[in-house]
Amino acid sequence: MRRRLFLRLTIFGSILAAGGTYSYRVWRHRPARALSPEEKAALTAIIDLLAPSDELSPGALELSVQEQVIKEAEGDAAIRRRFRAGLTWLDAQAAPWGSGFGALPARRQTELLRRCEGLPDRSPLGRFFRELRDLTFGYYYSRPETWPAIGYSGPPQPLGYPEYTDPPRTAS
Repeated sequence: MRRRLFLRLTIFGSILAAGGTYSYRVWRHRPARALSPEEKAALTAIIDLLAPSDELSPGALELSVQEQVIKEAEGDAAIRRRFRAGLTWLDAQAAPWGSGFGALPARRQTELLRRCEGLPDRSPLGRFFRELRDLTFGYYYSRPETWPAIGYSGPPQPLGYPEYTDPPRTAS
């Protein structure tokens, strides 16, 4: 009788373990959750303020940087969570003016973003701002259209460094 009980418990435990593993895999690979249209509009407004167009280079929106940043946020739960927290705070700060952050004039949006910028890296809002800024500039300056404005002529390849066999020059 004890052997049958042992076999039943072993089989039942194996089924539970396999089901738990399967459930974890399904949970881990669940589809990404999309940002709301309001969140996308607010992120787009911030990205436009961070990298506007000028006479030397196109703006971030002209290069569709906002799409890349939004895609990154929708694919990473941690980034999405931080962005939502930051956007919620910005909307709460915009409430006295009677609208959400995305509907504020650029001057008011800039004021609120400067508050985030001045916060320490350890604070959630400081981290939100820096992560959004870093993603924006990373995608923005990876585009060749922006390189002339900063004096970058492009990577040295495919030509490489023709004088790589020469000894280093001494400072004179």
